[in-house]
Amino acid sequence: MLKNSLICSPLYPQQIINSLIIFSPYDLIPLVLLLILSLFIGYYILEEPIGIRIVDILISISVISYILYKAFRGDLSLIKSPLDKQIFIFIIGISFSLIGAQLFVNGIINLLRHLELFAIFYIIMDIGFSKGKAAIKNLLDYYVYIATCASILAISMLYFSNESRSFGVTGSPLSDLIVSALIITISQIYIRQSLSQRLKYSLLSFILFVQIIMTQTRGAWLSLLLAVLFLILLLQLASISSIVKNTVWVSFLLFLAILSSSTIFTNEFIGIVHRVEHLQQLNIGTLHYRIILWEAGINTFLSHYINGIGIGHFPLLSGDFSSIGNSTFFLENIKGLTTHNIILSYLAETGLVGILCLLLFLRSVFLLGNKIYVSSNCLTDYQLSIPLFCILFFVCISSFYAGAWFWSINGVQFM
Repeated sequence: MLKNSLICSPLYPQQIINSLIIFSPYDLIPLVLLLILSLFIGYYILEEPIGIRIVDILISISVISYILYKAFRGDLSLIKSPLDKQIFIFIIGISFSLIGAQLFVNGIINLLRHLELFAIFYIIMDIGFSKGKAAIKNLLDYYVYIATCASILAISMLYFSNESRSFGVTGSPLSDLIVSALIITISQIYIRQSLSQRLKYSLLSFILFVQIIMTQTRGAWLSLLLAVLFLILLLQLASISSIVKNTVWVSFLLFLAILSSSTIFTNEFIGIVHRVEHLQQLNIGTLHYRIILWEAGINTFLSHYINGIGIGHFPLLSGDFSSIGNSTFFLENIKGLTTHNIILSYLAETGLVGILCLLLFLRSVFLLGNKIYVSSNCLTDYQLSIPLFCILFFVCISSFYAGAWFWSINGVQFM
């Protein structure tokens, strides 16, 4: 036995090397795959004073690996994108919010987090250019598979627990992640010609439908509906009969998911009905919280309308601008939350300067998605450009009523 252990011992260093190869500066694809996987692990490594998840650590590792990747190739030049100017203007615009900021260090940390996220954008773009369309397709499929696995886990955890909503190990960001995955799968049902491929994406869509229903996230339901309507508008080359047929099929999958959810999760489904009913009563549950947050956000903007109170400051200072002040109710239920509205959040934290730069950036993002879609000239191109354009539409439109597209999990998802 001692002899066998001596023979095996030289393998241990190699095993360590193999486990670290995912961070190799020679190939960034494994690191990007790990980064996508980390989107669905929402546990905090450090919750206070700033929230740090696994994905936040991997963002930093990705940036370092990318720098090494460029250095090993002897190419330290910065890759250019059609959004360079708009990104620069956006970063400068929100930087003005640090002038006179009460929590300057907190503002610097939030500004650096924006820079890290845009670094991820450039890394993904570099991979897309160097690896080609096949790599982009593989990344989209990989994202869908991971989202489906996370959904199955969340649904299973809901079944064997006393929870009322299904978020699994991801937490609340799962609802936005599932919207993106559903946009991809539904678009492939419309576009794919192979029956086997359409059946595959139909099965994935069914599972994802069940998951998004059980998150009980009304904003996600609205986002998905708007994105699918936008998707149908993009299907210019498809025949009317084909669009109608696929729309009926997707609607059937949704009906089947609703039926399955109501049968398996009887008690939880009652909660879904109540959340819909709450739309008529603004003083109940999370809607009540959001109204308080929105009122505080508007008051914050009106009191600092030029450059805001400082990027990342609202969750910490919101009580100072709420009509109910730092009351016990506010401190226990609301303090520490964002405005749950990106537009209002940047109005409060960066003022008119920051919001104009943000809107310019979102406009440019949408126009770029449209440009890529218009330039598509074959079915393979549309299989990529249509879901990506619809996801960009989802991000832009949801910014007006929800979202956290420049923060942690949702930020990386956007990039």
